Amino acid sequence: MQEDQITESKKRSIEYLDARELSWKLKSKSDFITYLDKHKQYYLPDEAVVNKDFLKEVLSGKKQLLKKSQYDPITVPHFDELSVRTLWPQLQKDKAFTQYFPTTFPKDKGPPREYFFNILNTLYPEYLQQIMAHASKQRMSAEGEDNKKQAIEISKYWEEELKDMPFVSQKPGKTLYLLKSNSKAISKGKKRKVVPLLGSIGEFKDSKKKAHDQYQVQQNRQAQNQPGQKGEAQQMNIDSMLMQPTNMRQSQEEANKKKK
Repeated sequence: MQEDQITESKKRSIEYLDARELSWKLKSKSDFITYLDKHKQYYLPDEAVVNKDFLKEVLSGKKQLLKKSQYDPITVPHFDELSVRTLWPQLQKDKAFTQYFPTTFPKDKGPPREYFFNILNTLYPEYLQQIMAHASKQRMSAEGEDNKKQAIEISKYWEEELKDMPFVSQKPGKTLYLLKSNSKAISKGKKRKVVPLLGSIGEFKDSKKKAHDQYQVQQNRQAQNQPGQKGEAQQMNIDSMLMQPTNMRQSQEEANKKKK
């Protein structure tokens, strides 16, 4: 009976392991990650995306982890067509690939870039090399008008001059990128609106004199019609005439002539 119990204990699956048997060793997520990463040398995604569900799936055998000696690291250029956002939707359908990734990710997050491409390069190295070569050819080749726009137009003489002496940039800036053929031309700025003056000082003096003469004429007429009466409206009349633009004063003069 005792022998049967030992045999059964050796064959049992870890999914039936009593949690109390590991409580002294592994309690937190950090404990699991440190143990698997540092001690057992498993290649894990970033801690930010390793959640309890992924650990449960790994322990139950639904998800897999590669040993650090098994994965093939690679550095992938940061091109839009070689981004995780571009490639992840199509690779989500590949079970052989997704078994190394959590089923769910934190909000606004996806597979870590470095981990993603290292797993891809381990499982499908030829595919990754093909899409990298295609992306590089499209971007780096001198063919195509778009690629020419991304380059700096330069003569052979100045190319040799700029590459001749060793020099290290001393100050950050964006002038180099602004020298590209597709950079926008320097704006000349908006054309300022020019508003003509109301009139010259001479015109102002003439209009003031005319207004004063007209006021004198009106005052004399009113004095003849109503001797001894001077209203405040008379003073306001000349003030308003002085404030009117030239064209408005001319209209007022014509109206006064008609009244005469």
